[in-house]
Amino acid sequence: MYRPTVYLATLLLAGLISLAPTASAQSAVDCPNTIRAVNGCDDYVPARVAQPAPQRAVPPSDAPKSTQGRSARPPVSAPAARRPAVVESGGLTFYTSRTDFDAANPGTTLEDFNDIAAPVGTWCGSTSPADENTDNDCVSAGDISSGLIVNANGHGGEVDALVGWGEGVLNPTVTFGANYFSHNTELQFNPGVQAVAADVYAWFGNPGTTVFVYDTGGNLLGSTSIPGTFGGNFFGVRSDGALIGSVLFDDTVSDTSFLDDVAFGGGGGGGPLSVLYAPSEADDPAYRAAIAAALGAGATVDYFDAT
Repeated sequence: MYRPTVYLATLLLAGLISLAPTASAQSAVDCPNTIRAVNGCDDYVPARVAQPAPQRAVPPSDAPKSTQGRSARPPVSAPAARRPAVVESGGLTFYTSRTDFDAANPGTTLEDFNDIAAPVGTWCGSTSPADENTDNDCVSAGDISSGLIVNANGHGGEVDALVGWGEGVLNPTVTFGANYFSHNTELQFNPGVQAVAADVYAWFGNPGTTVFVYDTGGNLLGSTSIPGTFGGNFFGVRSDGALIGSVLFDDTVSDTSFLDDVAFGGGGGGGPLSVLYAPSEADDPAYRAAIAAALGAGATVDYFDAT
C-alpha cells in the first residue's frame, strides 16, 4: 500500500511544524498522531471503521476497581524528581537502568520491533491488538515475539489504532504504540512473566507517564511514574510474587507512549520453561506440579513414560 514519505525532522528544522500541539489540537483526542505530527488536528474529522470489540473492554470510570478490573484512566501521580536505579515496592522491583535490569533478570526475550514494516522517516498503521499472528500491511505474522501482545487500550476498532514509527521520525529507532491520544499503550503477556522492561518515548509534550503493572487475572500489583521525554526513558519491573499479565502506560494530558526494546520473561532465563519429566516409575502429577512451582515464571512440567 503506497504512503507518501514525510520526513518530520526536515519539517521541524525548516520551521514548518512544531513539536507542541496547539490548544485546539490538544482537545482533539480522537486525532491520530500520524495526522497530528504532519498536518495538525484543527480540521480533523474522525473516521470510524466498524471492527470487532477490543480484546479488553474499557469499564466505566466510576465503577469500583474490585468489580471492573483495570481502569482506562487510573489516577496519575507526579513523577519523582530523581529516579533511583532500583526501587522495591509491594513485591515489585522497579528499575531505571537496563544494566541493572539485565543483571537481575538474565535471558529475557527482546522485541525491538525492527521487523515491522515502518520505513525510515515515515510510519505504518496496524489494528489492535497485535501479536505473533497479526498479518497486515504494517505487522506480518512472526514480526512480534511469541508471548507478547501490544494493545491500544481503549481503542474503538480503528484500523490504525497502533502505529509503528520508522527510524528518523523524531526517534533514532523503530518504535510501536497507540496512535490516538484517547488510548494508552499496553503490553500483555501470554503466559504471564516475571520481568518486563522497555524504552519509553513520548513526543508531544507529555509531562509524565504512570506505569501500572497487573497480574494475569487483571489485579493491580503496583505502579510507578517515569518522565515523558523525546529522548526516551527506561522502565523495568520484576515481580517476585504473582506473574505479570500486562503493563499499562498511562499518559497524562495529551500524549501516548511509544515503545522499543521490550524485554520480557522469567527471572532466570527467557520465557517460561518447559520441562520433560521422565522418571522410571509411574507419573506423579503432584510431584510435577511441585517442580513447576519451584521453577516459577509459568514453567510447565510434562511426563514422559520411560518404562
